[in-house]
Amino acid sequence: MDRTYIESQHIVQRYLSGDLSVREAREFEKYCTEHPDVLNSLPIPARVKAKMARKPGEAVSDFGGDSSDVDALGMPSHTALAAAGMDADDDDDDDDVDDDKPSRWQSSPDGARRWVMMLGFALLLAVGGLVAVLMTTSATEKDLKAQLRAAKAIQLRPPGNVQTFRVTPVPNQPGSPTINVGNPESAMLIDLYVNVSEGSYNTFLVTIDDVARGRVMQIRRVARDSNKELRLGLNSSAFGIGDYDIKLEGYTWRGDTVPVGWIRLGLK
Repeated sequence: MDRTYIESQHIVQRYLSGDLSVREAREFEKYCTEHPDVLNSLPIPARVKAKMARKPGEAVSDFGGDSSDVDALGMPSHTALAAAGMDADDDDDDDDVDDDKPSRWQSSPDGARRWVMMLGFALLLAVGGLVAVLMTTSATEKDLKAQLRAAKAIQLRPPGNVQTFRVTPVPNQPGSPTINVGNPESAMLIDLYVNVSEGSYNTFLVTIDDVARGRVMQIRRVARDSNKELRLGLNSSAFGIGDYDIKLEGYTWRGDTVPVGWIRLGLK
């Protein structure tokens, strides 16, 4: 028996599994005893190698078997060695498992703790984002409702009646309404007859400003009629509650404007 024969016939595997004949097993054991370097290179458990490396006549009491497990060379039979090899493999596997278990159990709490912290942080971010979105949505909804109420309050409606006012502008901006219209429940047409008989201006620039909020409209080149009056028809639903200044300016022949007077319209 040589190494080539051992490899080609799978002697090691068959020896450990107990499939060799008695003659083949003894030849293999004898070859291993005579060639310890080959024995060391074979994939045989260390405990079995130690048994096989003993010379004939060496004590085998440490093997733990009876006389039936010892062959004529003073070595354990291949069946006993196979059993011993399997025991050794089992012991080695158990040792490996025992060695691995503490490391896994020791590292597991730290890894789990890190995952819990990461998930908690992600959950906190998600909750914070949700709260921010809800707050923004609530503020937007309130603003939209306020704008809808304001739009509804000044929604243009067709006038149901006409109320006529005759007024003469005052030279300076007034501090109180010169015309009090009130706040009619239904829209009405405010028909203004503005006396601009004084002066030589035939066309006028009419500017209407909300005293509290600013510019409302501006009408250019409004001509006075034959009675030297400006006719202005205003829909009350186009104005919210408040005071409105009507500024009158006359156009010169060069196109420049000159202040003529003021009217303050009060809607209460």
